[in-house]
Amino acid sequence: MMDNYDLVKARLESYTVMPDKNFRVETDLPPEEKDIEQKVGQYWADKSISNEERLAGFEYDLSNFDPENTSNIEMRAIAWKLCDRGIIDAGTASWLGGFDVEFNSQGNEINKGRKKDLFASFNRSLEFYKTEISAGNTNLKNVQRSLSTALLVLLALQDRAQITRDKTLIDTHA
Repeated sequence: MMDNYDLVKARLESYTVMPDKNFRVETDLPPEEKDIEQKVGQYWADKSISNEERLAGFEYDLSNFDPENTSNIEMRAIAWKLCDRGIIDAGTASWLGGFDVEFNSQGNEINKGRKKDLFASFNRSLEFYKTEISAGNTNLKNVQRSLSTALLVLLALQDRAQITRDKTLIDTHA
């Protein structure tokens, strides 16, 4: 996992902003890893950075990707490719690739190939965490922050997929 943090750290080296307390990570991770996770969250939430810039170097074919109709298998493959390139940290990749995972009574993952609407799933969870945090369960702030970062990555992937499809249509009809 430290290899990924080194990749992310190198990728975000030129992203120099004052750390925002809203992205502070409260975990038992070593300080350097907490700093990287905080920076990843802040980077993905920074509206001054385009999705194109955020996904620079990610040359994966997303023309068939639809976050409103995708499986854990598909999402997991994309998430770990992003992670391998240092575009996201391993924690964000885990959120993206393991969201709404189902298990049988033996603890084995089931329905991996079943299509689902990731936006609907993420939004339901975000609402749940927001309600719980408002009720005083502040321990869930890290989860909410991580989930919000994963959702921003998902939105960027959706944009990239749409641009890819649009280019394909233009090239086909030229």
